[in-house]
Amino acid sequence: MTYLLDDAQLSRVFPFHLVLDPDLRIVSHGPSLGKIDPVLQDQPNFSDHFRIRTPRIEPDFEILREMACGSTGNAGRPALRLIGGDPADRIREPQRSSESETLYVLDHMTTGLPFRMQMVASDDPVRLVFIGSPLLTTPEQLDHYALTISDFAPFDFSLDYLLALRLKDSLIEETTRLTEELERTNQDLQEQVKARNAADQAKDLFLMTMSHEIRTPMNAITGLTSLLLQMDAKTARRQHLNTIETAARTLQTLIDGVLDFTKIESGAFEHCNEDFDLLDLIDQAARLFGPAAKEKGIELRYEFCDSTPRAVSGDMSQFNRVVSNLIHNAIKFTEAGRIEISVAARPNSEHTTMVRTEITDTGIGIAPEDHQRVFDRFTQVGDRATYGAGGSGLGLAISRKICEARGGGIGVDSTPGEGSRFWFEFPLQVRSHRATERTQTTQTLQKQSTKAQIETSLPVLVVDDNAINRNMIVDMLEWLGVETEAVVDGTAALERTTDRTFGAILMDIRMPGLDGYETARRIRNRGGPEADTPIIGLSANAFQQDREAGFAAGMDDYLAKPITIDSLVKILRRWPQTGYSIGSSNKAPPGNKEATSTLRRLSPEASDLVASSPLMEAGDDSSVGEYLDDFVTAAPEMIAAMERSLDSESFDEVSRLAHNLKGNSLFLGIEPLAVKAHRLERAADQCDPSEAASALTQIRAEIDHVLSILQAPASPPSNESSAETR
Repeated sequence: MTYLLDDAQLSRVFPFHLVLDPDLRIVSHGPSLGKIDPVLQDQPNFSDHFRIRTPRIEPDFEILREMACGSTGNAGRPALRLIGGDPADRIREPQRSSESETLYVLDHMTTGLPFRMQMVASDDPVRLVFIGSPLLTTPEQLDHYALTISDFAPFDFSLDYLLALRLKDSLIEETTRLTEELERTNQDLQEQVKARNAADQAKDLFLMTMSHEIRTPMNAITGLTSLLLQMDAKTARRQHLNTIETAARTLQTLIDGVLDFTKIESGAFEHCNEDFDLLDLIDQAARLFGPAAKEKGIELRYEFCDSTPRAVSGDMSQFNRVVSNLIHNAIKFTEAGRIEISVAARPNSEHTTMVRTEITDTGIGIAPEDHQRVFDRFTQVGDRATYGAGGSGLGLAISRKICEARGGGIGVDSTPGEGSRFWFEFPLQVRSHRATERTQTTQTLQKQSTKAQIETSLPVLVVDDNAINRNMIVDMLEWLGVETEAVVDGTAALERTTDRTFGAILMDIRMPGLDGYETARRIRNRGGPEADTPIIGLSANAFQQDREAGFAAGMDDYLAKPITIDSLVKILRRWPQTGYSIGSSNKAPPGNKEATSTLRRLSPEASDLVASSPLMEAGDDSSVGEYLDDFVTAAPEMIAAMERSLDSESFDEVSRLAHNLKGNSLFLGIEPLAVKAHRLERAADQCDPSEAASALTQIRAEIDHVLSILQAPASPPSNESSAETR
């Protein structure tokens, strides 16, 4: 019995089919074909809508039916069958015989779209069925005929073809995109290579310059040190030691410049906000560079605009650094004439003013094409590169970074042979009129007191639980001519400040019991005359958060360990009520004891170990001796106390002891031990027992090494050195 798929099944399996009755009327059609030609639903005549292109025959039902049944003569054989079972759940396909089947190409007369078809016949009812799909050649034709992939049968070969075409187009588009992106990347890489080559050349020049700059002071240090070992005249020694100190400070300046630039580049540069007098800062800068300008016969003067506020707040140290860099460069590249500093301001916001500082010189000048390059790192341009004035090529680069980081700017106007005008803008906060009056009054009193050399000076109170640190600071202050008292902790400081008025208090931040912060806070809150005493915090940590915590607790200033003669002098100059004035001391250097001090009996290795101690600045190395005696005695107990605290996981106490050891080591110049103590302090602050135990092991080994050097017998002194000490 003949079985033909019903219309619903045909539509699902062959969405582009046509069903013809004996009159060649289109009695039904697939839904996808209906999207191309909606008129087909009116059952029109086949010949009005389609033309048979292949094979070339006229549309005749009987002829077509005979062709559909094949040449085998099986006219009643169904030409469309099901593949196994329920028509609704199985894949259907046309009957395939061993003989080749006839393919029909039908042209849709309205659109001209060709269809590739097969033809099958049915006996009941008598029908002809064309099944197939349109011959589309591009994916764009889908959009043109409003067709989608879902309009095709899943097994339709046209679907594979269209998908392949679409994939091809996608691949072409992606290839084009990648090619363009590759070209852009290659162009970027070429530009980066050029920039890298330029940077490498700048670095090479920088390294050459730095090599020269470092070798010059190093030659002075090594040469004069060798010379000192051959001579005994104290006057000549002092001159050579001064030269060595100058060379060492030059090296320090170079190294600080490189480190500061690295910090700025990495974003780790610290900002500090403090109140200051802008006119006083400019005046001090001019006085600082005055001798260098005078030595070259250059007139150095400044002009401070009347409308420019004096009492300001901001990053004073960085503002001063930019001013100093520009004045230093002006002197360096000017041989005759004058240098003028002018300061003016314009409103920047409700509470800030933009301060514009200009430094004009009559020096060698800069070519116009180098006006921007002069601010690049590691760069010295034009005649400046061959001028012979030295430098690392970082000063202006650092100045630009500082100004831009604060929201300001920097630039230059210059003509070769006529001079340069460098300018920079720096935003600062303007303080109230009352603050201005207080600042000016305080500075006037300070200047008057300094001029009179403080006939009624007040002593300085030193508060530090660490005996070595405390005694060293006391010795330095007394050598500078400052009356000094010392106590061992915060509680003693509170008691002592109720009995006596002090010119200033130098207070260690980390102490057992009452730390420096709490002690300062209680002194301020207690009221009375001592509540206004300047308090200077002391710490081996030079971090901005330590400074800010000290200021929040009521401290007025901050001094980082290791404390040197120079750092003490700067602090004392800021607080003249301490009684310090330059040249006021007639005392011997601190620690100038008898020739039996420890250092006189040390081996050369031990002397080298403590060579960087800050007290060496005092001019007599014997000052370190008694502190080394204290260190040798206290070291075993320090280790034992750290071990006990770590065993009980008293991390706060471990941190305090490590901090003290770090301060002692820095004072004595034993830097490797200070580094290891810092590691233990950091581990204790993080409550990390394994890291703390590892750091303590390193400290124990380092102390054993240090003690072995300090306790090693020294060679007997020569007759020459013995005569000198007598």
